[in-house]
Amino acid sequence: ALALANLIAEGHTSGNLSTGNTGISALARYTGARPQPPTDRCLITLHRREWLLGPHFLDVLTALREAVADAVPAKFVWPIHPAVQHLLPQRWTDTLPGNLGLILPTPYEQTVSMLASSFGVLTDSGGLQEEAAALGVPCVVLRNVLDRPESVDEGIARRCDVTPDGV
Repeated sequence: ALALANLIAEGHTSGNLSTGNTGISALARYTGARPQPPTDRCLITLHRREWLLGPHFLDVLTALREAVADAVPAKFVWPIHPAVQHLLPQRWTDTLPGNLGLILPTPYEQTVSMLASSFGVLTDSGGLQEEAAALGVPCVVLRNVLDRPESVDEGIARRCDVTPDGV
């Protein structure tokens, strides 16, 4: 309903249909992901250029590392895209806490399966933000501006600025 209202407010007043969310329909139809009892794992997915190439990149990484280290015994897993991993400073990856694992990217079904059994997710992905809401997984969205604000508006997710204080 909010997306439809936004289209109308922008002047797109004809031909609009409110159809639901195709991403959530695909989640339900094509994966076995269902809400599950949470494990001690938190999923991290961060890949957006707004923070990777932003002025606070190294500060955000440092704040993330410190927050994870302070959260023992929780485990954090980051399926990291090679392009993102290439940007990570060696001194940062050399000092990762033992409870943060960087893994290769995972196929969609494996990602949403990990999400479904996680106690939370830190992401900059609008799609994962919506999937987390559908699966009942608490979500922190590392974005300055949201294109999918519904889960934040409903109190299911929380938005944090792409700054060291945001993490």
